[in-house]
Amino acid sequence: MQINSLSIFSRQEAFLKKFEQDCRSSKIPAISKDTGYFLELAIYVIRPSAVLEIGCGNGFSTYFLIKNMKATTKYTGIDLNKKRLDFTRDLITGKFPDISNEFIHGNALDLIPELPHKYDFVFIDAAKFEYPLYLTQIKQKIKKGAIIIADNILYKNKVFLRSPGKHYQKSIEGIKKYLKIAGDNTQFETSIFKIGDGLAVSIYKGGKQIGS
Repeated sequence: MQINSLSIFSRQEAFLKKFEQDCRSSKIPAISKDTGYFLELAIYVIRPSAVLEIGCGNGFSTYFLIKNMKATTKYTGIDLNKKRLDFTRDLITGKFPDISNEFIHGNALDLIPELPHKYDFVFIDAAKFEYPLYLTQIKQKIKKGAIIIADNILYKNKVFLRSPGKHYQKSIEGIKKYLKIAGDNTQFETSIFKIGDGLAVSIYKGGKQIGS
């Protein structure tokens, strides 16, 4: 059993190495492997019943999210780029045929209010300036005790700069507003972890309506 487990891990590492290289060569944004392993561990420990991913890209993060899901877990992935979404659907369906998945093309802000499920695990890795809007939109779609993880919270440490540059200003403002809502509101308990490009991990406690 131990030898088999090491063999499986070795094959996974080879797959991820090539996947990561393909992302770089195609200039497709992807989470770090450290972030991926954190997501994989979180899913393994929490055992959520329904997972929502906002911004699944070409499936690098999706792979880690789905790898340890229970067969009964429902996964929903949303992305604005149809080509990448189709690639992700084919990848995940091929590797994890027993997992119930739904991939939706479109703007998450338009789609989230129409989602039929209540989620207990949400991963956000999309347009940074829209982060606070995602948090507001999911308020009717998450269960009490839900875990919400947002990526790129440190934004290559640019969140600490007084003048991050005009190109990054909207993204930095969005991240800071997200952290203000998740950190100051009594609905959430939030911590920042220096993993990858920074992760904000929030526990939804319920209560009053999320501020804007």
